[in-house]
Amino acid sequence: MAGSEFEDAYEDDERRVRGAILSEPISGLNPPEPILLPPSATLGEAVRAMNHRGTGCVCVVEGERLVGIFTERDLLKLNQEELDPTRVAVGKVMTSDPATLRPEDGIALALNLMSSRGFRHIPLVDSDQRPQGIVAMRDIVRFIVSLFPDSVETVPPDPRKIQEQYGG
Repeated sequence: MAGSEFEDAYEDDERRVRGAILSEPISGLNPPEPILLPPSATLGEAVRAMNHRGTGCVCVVEGERLVGIFTERDLLKLNQEELDPTRVAVGKVMTSDPATLRPEDGIALALNLMSSRGFRHIPLVDSDQRPQGIVAMRDIVRFIVSLFPDSVETVPPDPRKIQEQYGG
């Protein structure tokens, strides 16, 4: 028995989204270049760099090699003694040896890591552990929305208010 037109469209959308997530590499998200700081950079420098670029993390490098990541979550976990932004080095409060991916890895792998381990940012590195980019959860959400923009971007900001307003 054939499904309804709605069910068929839903199944088509599901196949398209699933296929795109499973087949598209992270590089297809056009991840931004990471902010690179040495471990000796201060918290103030890291926070200013994140604010300037509108991102939630910096990659900490020694030479060209990734040794850590400092995120807005790391900042929130600091105790009072660690909050002097002019004296505390980011290398003392960063997450060392972070999980990484390669630009050619799939979006599904990034989504899996983010979901299972609670990450919002994952550094992308080459075979020599040199940072190549950062993939953020918002990049993946933007990608998923791009797969069916009419369905998502036309939803009113608060559908409940629209129903109340028009007696729905």
